[in-house]
Amino acid sequence: MTGLYSGHGEIIKAFAGSYSFVNGDIKFESINSNVDYVLQPIDKSIVKVENGILYLYWNGEFQKMSCMNIDDSIVVYNNNYYVTYCRVNDIIKVLCVDKDDEYLFDIPSNDSLRCKKLVSKVIVFGDVSDKALLFYAKTGQRLWEYKEEDENLKINGRCIPVVDDVVVVISQDCIIPEKIQGFNIQTGEKLWVLDLSERGCPNTFFCGGDNMLYGCVPCYKELLLFCLNPYTGSLESWNLLSDEDLDVMPWNVTMHGRQLYYTDNRRGNEIGVIDVDKRELIERVPLNIKKKVTIGEPVVTDDKVYVFIRDLQELRVFEK
Repeated sequence: MTGLYSGHGEIIKAFAGSYSFVNGDIKFESINSNVDYVLQPIDKSIVKVENGILYLYWNGEFQKMSCMNIDDSIVVYNNNYYVTYCRVNDIIKVLCVDKDDEYLFDIPSNDSLRCKKLVSKVIVFGDVSDKALLFYAKTGQRLWEYKEEDENLKINGRCIPVVDDVVVVISQDCIIPEKIQGFNIQTGEKLWVLDLSERGCPNTFFCGGDNMLYGCVPCYKELLLFCLNPYTGSLESWNLLSDEDLDVMPWNVTMHGRQLYYTDNRRGNEIGVIDVDKRELIERVPLNIKKKVTIGEPVVTDDKVYVFIRDLQELRVFEK
């Protein structure tokens, strides 16, 4: 991966991604430029606006995005699927788009819900307290509900991995995971539970394409790679790096192919690349940022790595 400091990359002015839906069109609040690239916090995708039209980077090219004109809706994209929903009095109206099929249904509820994701044709809703998850079919059939009974723990709604019919639920104290459980996503049957009260573990995992889940986190001045088996709950770890200055957050990570890409927010910042097959840290790319900044997870495609630096309003693009 060649860095910008070596002259092989490009710097594109970027915007943080604030946009709204107005009368069925997209009003993009952006800087004055014909093409701006934006990192989406919802699903780590890349979008751009060109001549007033919003495009999503998907399958190697930018494609025009469609959206519903629903006030206060949240849109969750997942390849061919997306969900929009809004509240009307005591009814939550949900639209699920599955390729060319659309399903519209109502959920009677006075609770404040947030849509987490659409996986395996199951829509996962969470309440605003992060104490409950509700599982619905795309047609509106309520499947089951999980409630976190431990008053000291909340569900990590940012990370709900699904492998085949197994959904993994991470319960944490602040950002420290204390319990991880596997459930059948269709029935709610508990398959296993992993007690983490006596060991460290990341609160964010990524599907690695081999039906295993991977994540990394600093622990006692060491950077550790973790592999979680979603079917059994078995957890393995390997030490990749010893460095007392590590500033890596487990959610500031992206998985692409068989590699994890993380950002290190120590002074100067850097990107690290972990090969999960070799179980090694194979590359570290310094960003050489003179100003103290905090950056989020990189966006990774087959040939490029995108890093958005919010404090500088700058998008850095690296060739792989």
